[in-house]
Amino acid sequence: MGEEGSGRSCGITRGLQKLKQQAMAYYQENDVPRRLEELLNSTFYLQPADVYGHLANYFSKLAKPPSICKVAGKIILDGLGLPTLQVEISCTIQNLPKYICSVVIPAHFEVMENASPEVADAEETERHLAVSTALQWVNESMTEELWGLDPSNQAEVDHRLR
Repeated sequence: MGEEGSGRSCGITRGLQKLKQQAMAYYQENDVPRRLEELLNSTFYLQPADVYGHLANYFSKLAKPPSICKVAGKIILDGLGLPTLQVEISCTIQNLPKYICSVVIPAHFEVMENASPEVADAEETERHLAVSTALQWVNESMTEELWGLDPSNQAEVDHRLR
C-alpha cells in the first residue's frame, strides 16, 4: 500500500515538474522575467504615490494593439422611417471583446414626392433589396475578412474588402 501512494506521488511530482517547465518556457518566450524585473526596479526607484497605477501604465504599454474580432450588421430605420444598414464593430482589447463603434450606412435612395405609386413601390423594393444584400454580406463574410486587423489600419481594411 505504501508503494501505491509513493507511485502516485511520484506521478504528481513529474506532472508538476512538467507544468513548471512549460510555464518557464512560456514566460521566457514572452520576455516576462526581464520585463517584471525592469518594472519592479523602476517602481522601487520612482516610488510612485499610486503604485498600482504605475504598474497598470507599464503593462498597458506592453499590451497588443486592438484587433477586430466581430463585425455585425442589422437593419434599422433612418430619419425618414426607411430601412438602412447599421454596422457594429467589436475589437479584442487586452484579451476582452469590446464594442467599439457603430456606423449607419444610408442607402442613398431618393423618395420622390410626386412619384407614381408604381415607381415608389419599385424604389422601395430596390432599397429593401440593396439593404438586405448589404446586411447579408456584412453578417456572412465581413468578420472573417477583417478578423485580427488593427482597426486603425484603414489601408489594410480597404485592401481586404476589395
